Amino acid sequence: MRHLLSGPWGLPGDADRKLERYLEVGDYGSAVSLLRDFVPHRTADARLLVILAHARFRDAMETMTDERLAASQEALRLIDAAVGSGFPPADVAPFRQEVERVLADETRAELLTLSRLPEGDDFSQVPLDTAVDAAFRLWDSEPARAAALFDEAHRREPLFSHAVRAALCRYQAKDAERARPVLEEATAYDWRSAGLWADRHMSEHAFAALLDEASRRGDRARFDELWRRAVRRGRQLSQPFPSIWPIQERLLDTAMRLGAYEHAVAVCQHIEDSREHIGEGLAERIRRVRELAAH
Repeated sequence: MRHLLSGPWGLPGDADRKLERYLEVGDYGSAVSLLRDFVPHRTADARLLVILAHARFRDAMETMTDERLAASQEALRLIDAAVGSGFPPADVAPFRQEVERVLADETRAELLTLSRLPEGDDFSQVPLDTAVDAAFRLWDSEPARAAALFDEAHRREPLFSHAVRAALCRYQAKDAERARPVLEEATAYDWRSAGLWADRHMSEHAFAALLDEASRRGDRARFDELWRRAVRRGRQLSQPFPSIWPIQERLLDTAMRLGAYEHAVAVCQHIEDSREHIGEGLAERIRRVRELAAH
């Protein structure tokens, strides 16, 4: 299949060169970002549909592991679209089989995990690893239940990371009052001394939630104070604020909602400094932020 996917692909500007480089070094996240600007609405090349499927799937397998289920589903849709546009079915068959296997495994694992949960809110008899797995899987769809599962995990395994995840779920479930004390603690938590240095990124998640709350309340003084603390804390943690890509994009909206243009412009600079490729949609948002900030 590799020879059928090789360039050139006829993408505008230097996009062919960039895509080839991203694929060579395994920078699948940047490849996905670039391809979404063109596939499927600006090209009829079936090869690019398969390349997008490949990049999305590999990015989930190697980096964004919590997206394996969604990535496998999307990859299959893209493969079907490519075959419908003339890509040889036999050449994509091995890749399809790999994606289908992962999709089946992920689906089976999710169904098994969720089937082990009781109908009520008493999770004391649920095995710890099942409770944590289920909490992650329910975070987006049932954040209040996910918070209760993280609480149970924290009761049995008192890692502060569990408590922060419970608080983030509560904030997502619109229970800011209960979430706020733990989020505040997370902004200054000593991850190194606790032996949880790998989880220090959760301070950024906590700051992002508190900034969102201040923005929605229209509290500019609180917002500015939180932002200063977040920048200072990011330096201490060797993770310049904001570093996490989804948080960067959310903070654009958070800052603009409050008219905090200087903070929004700072986020734009972080995005430009930290990414190999910026998709057209995000590039337009950045342009608009800078335009508004200049007036």
